[in-house]
Amino acid sequence: LSRDVNMSALKPGKTAGAAEEDNTAAAEGVATLNAATGKEQDFTHLLPPHWQEEVHGWVRDDVPSIDIGGFVVGEKEEEAYLYGKSAGVLAGKPFFDAVFDYLGCTVEWRLQERDVIDVSGGKVVCAIVRGPARQILLGERTALNTLARASGVASAARAAADVGIAHGWHGHVAGTRKTTPGFRIVEKYALLVGGAATHRLDLSHMVMLKDNHVWSAGSIAAAVAKAKVAAGFSSKIEVEARTLEEGFEAVSSSVRPPPHVQHPSFGYSHRYRHRHTVVTVGGCWCGHRHARQHGTRDAQSSR
Repeated sequence: LSRDVNMSALKPGKTAGAAEEDNTAAAEGVATLNAATGKEQDFTHLLPPHWQEEVHGWVRDDVPSIDIGGFVVGEKEEEAYLYGKSAGVLAGKPFFDAVFDYLGCTVEWRLQERDVIDVSGGKVVCAIVRGPARQILLGERTALNTLARASGVASAARAAADVGIAHGWHGHVAGTRKTTPGFRIVEKYALLVGGAATHRLDLSHMVMLKDNHVWSAGSIAAAVAKAKVAAGFSSKIEVEARTLEEGFEAVSSSVRPPPHVQHPSFGYSHRYRHRHTVVTVGGCWCGHRHARQHGTRDAQSSR
């Protein structure tokens, strides 16, 4: 039995030469990240107590009734090989392991979380799963989908973070709250594995006032004032501003860092450089010229 995990599902197709360049760049990114943090981080320790229950729910969702394919193969002990066939960052091991642990199988990993999958010499064995054939086949699609999604997010995060590193940028590349419903934990976890920041994790994590909040409240000042009533002193308030003038209004409303500014923020940053953080969002990707040219930003968050 064998299955492939392909990280290219979330990225444009790569030639062999480009894949080798990706491997080298990703390896350099890993070294830089590890040097910055001082050691390898085990992000599994961040997962909430109920994360394994969610994994079990994914398995149950895939087999709500009888499993005829499992009946066909039975309980014969088998080995299944997980192959990596495109360059990328491996992410999602805890979720992959949890699927097969739930089903009574074991996983032997040949690569570790955050490792670069080097396919310059062809596809590589990432892991070997052992257990009853019907249990392996029952869990394979759930495990593969989760691992591929997490690895794709981590690989894209690493690519974006590497652009900043290459240009000597000291800000943060951050993901948004635009996660796949029901899959937030996996995707936010994968951002961290890839070397990006999570920004806010959910609506309860930090206050973010966008254009609709401002329009409904009547003004930025009114929206911020009402938010402060509930947020207290411990929650950061962000305001999404469409122009520099709106950014100045947010600051005058005593927004503590950071308001959102959606276009070049040079003037804003020099006026309030030591009081607030500048975050740019929307329509940007790691090759976007603004991400390269405007060093006054503290964070770049892509939609």
